[in-house]
Amino acid sequence: MSRRAAKPLWARRRFVAASAAGGAAVLAGVGTRVFAGQDEASGPRVTLVNESGRGAAFAYVAANLMKGEVFEGHAFLDPATGRLVPVPNPSADGQDLSSFLRRFRIPFGQALTLRERLISGRVWFALDSELPFSANRHPGRAAGLLVQPAPGTPSDPTYEMLWDYCEFTYDQRGITANISMVDAVGLPLALKLEPASGPVQQVGGVGPGGTARLARELAKAGGDWAACPVHDKHGRLVRVTSPAKLDGLGTRVFRGHYADYVDQVWDRYREGRPGLRIALGEVWPGKTVTGNTSGDRLVFRGVSDGSPASFPRPGTHLDPQLTGAAARRTAEADIFGCDGSLHAINATQQGRIAAVLGAAFARSTLLEDGTHPDIPERTFYRDQPVHHYSRLVHEIAQGGRGYAFAFDDVSPAGGKDLSGTVFHYREPDRWHLTVTLHSPGTAAAPGKPAPAALAAPTGVRVLSRTGTTAEVSWEGAAGASGYEVSLDGQQAASVTATTATLSSLRPGRDHRLTVRSRADDGRLSPPSAPVTIPAQPATGGGTGQAATGIIAAAAYTRQSGTRVERSPDTSPGSTGRQVTSVSAGDWLHFARVHFGTAPARVVRCRLASGAAPGISGGIEFRLGGRTGTKIAEIDLSSTGGWGAFTTVPMNLSRPVTGAHELYLTFIGSRADFVNLNWFRFDQR
Repeated sequence: MSRRAAKPLWARRRFVAASAAGGAAVLAGVGTRVFAGQDEASGPRVTLVNESGRGAAFAYVAANLMKGEVFEGHAFLDPATGRLVPVPNPSADGQDLSSFLRRFRIPFGQALTLRERLISGRVWFALDSELPFSANRHPGRAAGLLVQPAPGTPSDPTYEMLWDYCEFTYDQRGITANISMVDAVGLPLALKLEPASGPVQQVGGVGPGGTARLARELAKAGGDWAACPVHDKHGRLVRVTSPAKLDGLGTRVFRGHYADYVDQVWDRYREGRPGLRIALGEVWPGKTVTGNTSGDRLVFRGVSDGSPASFPRPGTHLDPQLTGAAARRTAEADIFGCDGSLHAINATQQGRIAAVLGAAFARSTLLEDGTHPDIPERTFYRDQPVHHYSRLVHEIAQGGRGYAFAFDDVSPAGGKDLSGTVFHYREPDRWHLTVTLHSPGTAAAPGKPAPAALAAPTGVRVLSRTGTTAEVSWEGAAGASGYEVSLDGQQAASVTATTATLSSLRPGRDHRLTVRSRADDGRLSPPSAPVTIPAQPATGGGTGQAATGIIAAAAYTRQSGTRVERSPDTSPGSTGRQVTSVSAGDWLHFARVHFGTAPARVVRCRLASGAAPGISGGIEFRLGGRTGTKIAEIDLSSTGGWGAFTTVPMNLSRPVTGAHELYLTFIGSRADFVNLNWFRFDQR
């Protein structure tokens, strides 16, 4: 296999039914405006959130460039305009897109309003370094063809990189999105869809450390399943590849894996025996077809729409694009890939049958009695051979919802959605999609030692408390990538810093606080020694941070451009963590900061700078937004070193009371100019 130009995104061979109204979906052309004649600011929004614990995270949104229903090539979303920009159509294949893509990096923590529809969109994520996209020729069309990463190809330049994607389509019907794990599980992703009306929909994916957990469990399964986890030359886990994407599938790996099972299926349904019953689903309600095997074909009776009524035996299909021995696909390639003999013609009865067959092969349910796909979920992955990749994705994924193979969206009648899809059609242009990036975790490469036990945090302390909120901190533990904070035995926060702001405390009541360390792979330490948060009367204002107590810079709600690391500052009030890598254009957001009823008039910052001569910058304090009301600005240059902390006071331009969204925006030099530990607001 080699790295090649992408097919139109979402062009998997899975069954796609017509719309609920019975008509085909109409694809919007390029430049179609959302809410024509209305306020575009109320259009659909997408927000990306980085919870990976790494500051070097990169994201892009790519989609098909459409002219009516004609595919013109690929395009990237411009975050500045909310519109698609065509990929340059090169004169030769393999044109590097690095310089082209610089303007299309999607910022984390910032809601983007889409100004046109995105067909077969993918949100691409990478950690530590950017993905090396390139383009191939697309003669006679408006855009080039995007060359996408190939997760199972060792020669691919992205093979040892940390990356992943999720999929969504935004057309005239509305939005459909899923976390695709059909190719691999690289970076754990989670989706939250908030429609203008109707319930919030969430898909949690495999969660923090889920990639590492999947790798460890596949290693336990033994055999060729141990070939699915991919480590780089340093032994770092980079992804778990689906068997469908492994080189040499059915020849070098998983050789003969499905041979006995296919024999059993072919014998079970041979002519003269009761046939394989398949329900055609909601598009053809009440209609069932029956199939029997005849030679190397599985032939169905009752197909009435003119589409093909038979399927080759897996392992006998010939690839029309190849010749000789290479043209014959293995049964493993057909079944793991849901293609070849199981190729589906979308929106036809043949496509529905292929999808049900593919799902039944993957779930090893074809020998079960009953009508497919309406086989109880408890029978999935019970017969040999077991598709351990798919089984484990569903075991690890929150709620058991995970798109592990191309026909995983086939569900039993009345059963839950197994693929983890979110959608909203009622008000097609009014929704907010949030995609959260988590840490993949770590898992030892073959022959490497298991990770050491994780220590509990120490030095847990309460920095401040109001009636309903408390600011707490602790000393970090070696090997921890984050921390789980509990109040009275219930989880209250999950953070990457060594501070947390806890809300929803009950006035007049003590609370029991414990903290556990969390590793990249999702392992948790024992809880810390418990600490009491003493009762204090409520001060009003609801949830959020108290401005009159120390606010850890690292306890931001959202940010852009900065990093968090351990702080050498040991002065009273130090949180043990600092925000660093700060330069012009970066920002921090603190949700619902409560200034109380007595006016705050001064802000004090604990900061340090080792900036070179001529490099300086400023910290702006703004209310309501990054360009909201400025209440203070602290201009600074070097304090004598990156660890030379000092507390800098600054009068506010006006007294401030009540609860506000607080933003710290950084201006001045494009070079790093400050490390920020904490700040607080005082009455004088």
